[in-house]
Amino acid sequence: MKKKWIIINVLLLVGIYSTILAGCVPERNSQSPSPETLALTADELEYFNGNEFFNGDYMNIRNQFLSSHYDQPEKIDLFNLFYCGSGHDETLTEAEIAIVAPLDWNMEPICPCTKISRANMDALLTECMGLTLAETEKIGLDSFTYLEQYDAYYYCHGDTNYRMEISFSHGVREGNTICLFYDDWFMGTGETMLTLKEREGSFLFLSNKVVSQDQFAASTGDIHDYMPDLLAGRVVSGYDLLPCLENFTHETWAELDAVYGREWWNPFWKALHDAAVGGECSQRDYDEQPLRNYYLGKALLASDGAYTEGLLDIAMLQWKYDPALYSVSLSEYFSLEGEDILRRLLTCSLPSYTEDLFGLYITSASGAGGPLYLDAYPVDFPFYLNLEEKNRESFRAESFGPGAKVEGDDFQVTYLNPCEGVYTVITIRALREGCSVNRVAIGDLEEELLAAWQDKFLKKLDGISYDDEAWFGSQYDYAYAHTQKEGSKSVVFLIKGGIVYGIELINGLDGAVY
Repeated sequence: MKKKWIIINVLLLVGIYSTILAGCVPERNSQSPSPETLALTADELEYFNGNEFFNGDYMNIRNQFLSSHYDQPEKIDLFNLFYCGSGHDETLTEAEIAIVAPLDWNMEPICPCTKISRANMDALLTECMGLTLAETEKIGLDSFTYLEQYDAYYYCHGDTNYRMEISFSHGVREGNTICLFYDDWFMGTGETMLTLKEREGSFLFLSNKVVSQDQFAASTGDIHDYMPDLLAGRVVSGYDLLPCLENFTHETWAELDAVYGREWWNPFWKALHDAAVGGECSQRDYDEQPLRNYYLGKALLASDGAYTEGLLDIAMLQWKYDPALYSVSLSEYFSLEGEDILRRLLTCSLPSYTEDLFGLYITSASGAGGPLYLDAYPVDFPFYLNLEEKNRESFRAESFGPGAKVEGDDFQVTYLNPCEGVYTVITIRALREGCSVNRVAIGDLEEELLAAWQDKFLKKLDGISYDDEAWFGSQYDYAYAHTQKEGSKSVVFLIKGGIVYGIELINGLDGAVY
C-alpha cells in the first residue's frame, strides 16, 4: 500500500481542538470534571472578527498580540508587539531625538521615531497578559534603544508591522479558555491558533502558536474513542476522526450498529462532511487534502449499500474541490484495484451530484445510455456509458493542454486531459434522435422546445460558429442558445423544418461562445 510512507514519516505531534486545548489551558485538578469543548457560536466569532476587541480604528494595540508566535505569555516578542508603539501617544523631546534618532544635514530625524515608556509597557502587559515587563523573558527588547533617564524605549523606522484586520475562521471554547483559528497570511505560517482566557469581562492573551502540520498523527485511530463525543453533540476534529477510517473493514458498520444503534450515523456523517475539505483556502489545507481524500476513500472501499451512498456525497465534495488533486490521491495511495473501484464509483455518481442544465442524455444503439455533463470525470471515454467509439483525434489546446475528440454514431465528445486521470468534457455534439437536454430531445418540435424553456432565456441565432458548423453541417434554418449567467457554458438547439435537428453543449472556458 502506497500509504506506508505516510505512516513511517508522520511524527506524533499535538493535534487540533481538544488535543491543542490540553496544552493551552491552565492545569486543572485531576479530580475535577473537564469542561466540554464547544464550537464558538456565530455571534461569539463575530465579536472577535468585528471592531469591539480587535480591529477598529488605528491603532488597536490588541492586533499586535498576533505579531509573533509564543506558547506562553512570558515568551511574546516585545519588539514586534511594541514596534508601532504602545497604543498611546508618546511625545519625544528634542533632547531625546538628539540621542536616539539618526539626523540629516539639517539636524532633522531621517526616520520617524517611536517611543514606548516602561510605564505604558507595564500597563499594557498587565492589562492584556497579567504580567509586567520584568516578568517576561524580554524577548526582542534589546532591539530597542533604552534611555534610563527617561525610562523609555525607542526605535526609529519608516515602515510598519501593524495588522490592519484580524479575521478568524472558527474557534472553540473550553471553560473560560477560547482558541481562535486563522490563516496567518501576514507571516506566511499557515493556520495559527490564538488562545485567550476570559477574565473580568475581557480576555488575557495566553499564546499564539502555529498549528502543527502533522495533526492527523494525534488521532488514536479508534472510532470508539470519539463516538461518545459525537453522540453527545460535542465537536470532534477531523484530525481525530478521519484517521479512524483507515482501520474500517466491511464488518465495522455492523459493529457500530450493534454498539450504538442506528443513531450513530447522522452525527458521524455530519462530522465527516465537515472534515472532508479544509475550511480555509490556505496552502496548509491544500497540502492536507490528499490525506483527507485517502481516509475517506478507505472508508468507501470498506462500505456497501446505504453507507456507500452516504459516503459518496462526501467524496463528491472532495472531487469537486480539486479533481486533479483527488486523482493524484487515488494514484498515490491506493492499489490499482482500489483506484479503479473508486474512479468507477465517482463516475457513476456524478450525474446525481450535477445540478446544472449542461448535460446531454445520450441514447445508445442498444437503447441504453445516460447523461454526460460539461464536467470533470475521473475516467476516460466512454465514462462508463454504453457508447461506442468510432474515431479519436488528439490535440493540444493553447493554455489548456492536451485533449481529445472522440466520435461515435452521430455524436462527438471533446475533452481536455491536462492532468493524468482527469478528463474535463468541454463539448458534446449530437445528431442522434432521442438525445435530450432538459426534457427536449432531437426530433421534438420547435414549439415543444420553446414551451419547455419558456422560463429560461433562449437567444435566437442565424448561424453557429465555424467549428460547430464544420461538424453539424449547414443544413439547418437557425438555432437557439441558452448561456449560463456570468458563466462560459452554453446549450445550443439547431432547428430544421420546425424540428430540433441537433444539440450542442459547449464550455468556452475563457468566455462564453454564445
